Amino acid sequence: MSKTVAVLELGTNTFKYVVGSDAGIVLDGALPLRLGADLHATGGISYQVAVQAIEQIKRTLAEVRAFEPREIVCVGAMTLRMANNAAEFMKRVKEETGLRMRTLSSHEEAGLAFKAANLDGMVISDKAVLDVGGGSAELAFGSDKLKHSCSLPLGAVLLTDKFVADDPPSESSLQAMGAYIRGLLEQNISGVESSALIVIGGTARNLAGISGKTTLSRGELQELFDFLREMPLEERKQVRGLDPGRADIIIAGSVLIMEVMDLLELAQFSACEKGVRHAILAEVLSGQWR
Repeated sequence: MSKTVAVLELGTNTFKYVVGSDAGIVLDGALPLRLGADLHATGGISYQVAVQAIEQIKRTLAEVRAFEPREIVCVGAMTLRMANNAAEFMKRVKEETGLRMRTLSSHEEAGLAFKAANLDGMVISDKAVLDVGGGSAELAFGSDKLKHSCSLPLGAVLLTDKFVADDPPSESSLQAMGAYIRGLLEQNISGVESSALIVIGGTARNLAGISGKTTLSRGELQELFDFLREMPLEERKQVRGLDPGRADIIIAGSVLIMEVMDLLELAQFSACEKGVRHAILAEVLSGQWR
């Protein structure tokens, strides 16, 4: 009988978890958390956010432990890489929940995103995998094996905090955001060639949910973006297929995807259902996780 494993992933915007074994996944979920809500303004995780995060971890642990996992892996990403009080937060998590957290390096996170795309059956020659997180965006390139990757401070929460002050966003702020994204992309991935773009994360899944399609052309994405950007936030929260907790950052995430498509000269992107937590689960079950 194969062992059951649980993976908890604390992202900048979302708390994700999965429980499974070689026989399949028995629990899989994502909850809004905003661990990085104060990162841009203060450089750290606020006391209130830390309390909320730890209470959510406790509630999720109670749900997860009903499946009697033999191993529970807990990881954090960009917020824990950047927060000036990350060590203090992880110490509190250990004291209050018993979980020893591990912070993924940017290279590890990109590699896991690439593996997640392969787990979803998206083994395509010379593909680009874009993982749109809350605090950072990981880009990974290759076919069956990873060839090149980078992590950039282009997360949807971070971009929204940095550029969006009006509701709905002003044209000037969107142009400034696009220019900022374009500059970082040109510095890091200019000259890289890819035949397909696979996007991981809530932005892509929500765009797919609104459109009813898992693959969107550049024109379809532009049309959807134009539709969403003109709405005040409260109206955007009512859009069918869009998670209300992601309504404020869907604009920034969409701009990022469009800029990546334009730089790579790709006509469409596909939304991936799998994510970093699924790749970690696969590694733990296969004995590759360290």
